[in-house]
Amino acid sequence: MASQHIDLSNPAKIGAELLKDPKGDFPLDVWETYCLQAVAHLGLGPLYPEFVSVLSWRRDPSDPKTSALDPQEAVDEARTWAIKTALLLKMNQPAKALESAEQAVNILVRGASFSQPCVPSRTRK
Repeated sequence: MASQHIDLSNPAKIGAELLKDPKGDFPLDVWETYCLQAVAHLGLGPLYPEFVSVLSWRRDPSDPKTSALDPQEAVDEARTWAIKTALLLKMNQPAKALESAEQAVNILVRGASFSQPCVPSRTRK
């Protein structure tokens, strides 16, 4: 996620920063900030599927906490978190339930088709 506050209302300043290091993290941080603000403007939460899919490309594929999961494994693991979420809601612990629900969504995103590594197709001869 964006590590700094980026003021999108000053395009000249953003442009100057982008020109300093166009291949660093700043362009990604600007895009992420734009997405967060667009989602908030629409009244949608950060767990909205389109938002999650836009940001999934920024994950490090070698990080075991964010790397792609086998889709079936993701569903199986997310099911456990979904059950935990329901139990926490029944125990009137909404904050912990939200954390559990977010964990379930993160796992499902890791198993989603847009999170899977691209495998070049073989050409037929």
